[in-house]
Amino acid sequence: MKRVLNYVICALFIGLMSACSIGQYSSNTVRTADFAPGFVKLDLTMNDFELLGEVKVTVEYRTYFNAINVYETINGEAYNRRVSRRVHFAGDRGIRLSLPIQKATYKVIDQFPNGDYYVPVFTDKQIEGQFLGRHTKEIVTFKVYKQKK
Repeated sequence: MKRVLNYVICALFIGLMSACSIGQYSSNTVRTADFAPGFVKLDLTMNDFELLGEVKVTVEYRTYFNAINVYETINGEAYNRRVSRRVHFAGDRGIRLSLPIQKATYKVIDQFPNGDYYVPVFTDKQIEGQFLGRHTKEIVTFKVYKQKK
């Protein structure tokens, strides 16, 4: 009896395992060749770029309990929370700008829309401690470059 029970359990186990593999699968194998070079070297110097200008963006805000931000001014204008513009700069190295500065960087794009490279070159953050919060003023200077033809 025990032997028959082992056969039944084995048959049920095989049936369960084969039930999991029900479906249609197809696979194609094609020979491919990669004609792209292993690396590309592009020699650029600062002579290949033209400096379009420099822009400073500023943000003033208060932070309460290290979590709640209340924006006062963005680029010298009173903040209107109903009109929010954000610019996200990306690159190989992943330019990390704080969320408040991302809200102010639209000024860079507005002043130099035809720039190819936007480089943050200087960051100044002034923090004034207050009771249960702090007042922060951030200033970031961007240099805008265009590649010469």
